[in-house]
Amino acid sequence: MSKGRRREKKDANAPKRAMTAFLFYTLDRRPELKKLRPELGHKQLLSEMGIEWNKMKEEDKRKYVLKSEEDKKRYEKEKAAYDAKNSGEKGKRK
Repeated sequence: MSKGRRREKKDANAPKRAMTAFLFYTLDRRPELKKLRPELGHKQLLSEMGIEWNKMKEEDKRKYVLKSEEDKKRYEKEKAAYDAKNSGEKGKRK
């Protein structure tokens, strides 16, 4: 067996990544779709929502895109603060 590189552990204090427009859509749509089609499992629900998303008009997607852009700004702001706070700790071992 070959030894691979070990992945560094993620910092629990690091900011969470920004959500995509599709993820915001799934948060809104999943409860409705689950009520309409309770027999569907997680993968099938995601597949259905993906099909719906691809058929949606751009103007219908707009509210989710705006939420995504706001979340991206939040992430960039939190990431900059996190990086500034932790910039001196890069060379240190824990």
